[in-house]
Amino acid sequence: MALPAKSKTYKESGVDIELGDACSALFYNASLQTFANREGKIGVPLKSEGGFSGPLYIDDMKDSYLVKNSDGCGTKAEIAHRMGKHDTLAFDLLAMVCDDAVCIGAEPIAAVNSLDAQRLNIDVVRQLARGIIDACKEAGIAMVGGETAELGRSISGYGDSPYTWNAEVTGVVERGKLITGDKISDGDFIVAFKEKGFRSNGLSLARKILEERYGDEYHKTDFHDSSWGAALLVPSQIYTKSVLAMHGAYGKRPVVRLHGVAHITGGGIAGNLGRLIYKGGFGAKIDSPFFPCMAMRELVKIGPVELKEAYSTWNMGNGMMVITPEPDEVIAIAQKNGVTAKVAGKVTTGAKIVIASYLGDELVYYGRK
Repeated sequence: MALPAKSKTYKESGVDIELGDACSALFYNASLQTFANREGKIGVPLKSEGGFSGPLYIDDMKDSYLVKNSDGCGTKAEIAHRMGKHDTLAFDLLAMVCDDAVCIGAEPIAAVNSLDAQRLNIDVVRQLARGIIDACKEAGIAMVGGETAELGRSISGYGDSPYTWNAEVTGVVERGKLITGDKISDGDFIVAFKEKGFRSNGLSLARKILEERYGDEYHKTDFHDSSWGAALLVPSQIYTKSVLAMHGAYGKRPVVRLHGVAHITGGGIAGNLGRLIYKGGFGAKIDSPFFPCMAMRELVKIGPVELKEAYSTWNMGNGMMVITPEPDEVIAIAQKNGVTAKVAGKVTTGAKIVIASYLGDELVYYGRK
């Protein structure tokens, strides 16, 4: 008589429910510490232990838009895994979603995140959760929900527990304060906000160059006074509070005129500034942008990477660009909020963007209305 087969378990298939619950508890406890960021503002979260959604209290919202967008930190998660340092990655995650929302004048109020891992590692999650507390405070939002999932072979990458991390943010903006770019005029100033690293964009190109040059363990290679891994992992600056200080958070009046805001992510200056100005038949002359970080300049050299490709892949030192007739006021407010800013150029007529590169070359990009 055949013996009955041994009962299979979920854990044997690669999903550890107890570990998942422990990781969820870490994220939940971190999220609770972000709720204070919304005190006295629209969208105060309700503490709902064991709930299935994150309620937000809206007292009075008239003639306004709810804004939603999503993004992720991309392959920067692999750099974090290579370096064993995950506590700054939330700055990259929230910069992608919050700084996108504020481009149209919206105040981000709450986010949810989704961590998909080959297998969960509680030490990694502990670092990610710690970063959520700090990054949410910087962005002024609450983290009100999330999901962790073990997906086995569906997730691959460096090391024994690779993951991807994405988020979705909800924001709000009064209809009369929506920034659409329709007020952009010839001669408006373009103010650049300085960025010290890659944010979450163009890292696939950086990794390819470094792997070909130094091999699979490229992140351990010395680069100036640190390593290549550390250079790629520099956390993103979150510009949300600076822009809201200019444009006014929900229920507050603008203190300076913003005609357009472009978040310089994948596609570089030309791609992101272009999508804002080309539709009005405008172009730009960027004759004084910030210099790219040292790592970008070195990658251009060793790639090699043509300058036009570099400026349409990486932010090249410019994380956000604000179009305004009042540049001095914009710069002063940015600096008061810890953001280095300067006039980088002006709006011009004709759908063409001209950028003065850090090597002195004039790069020309053409667009269509």
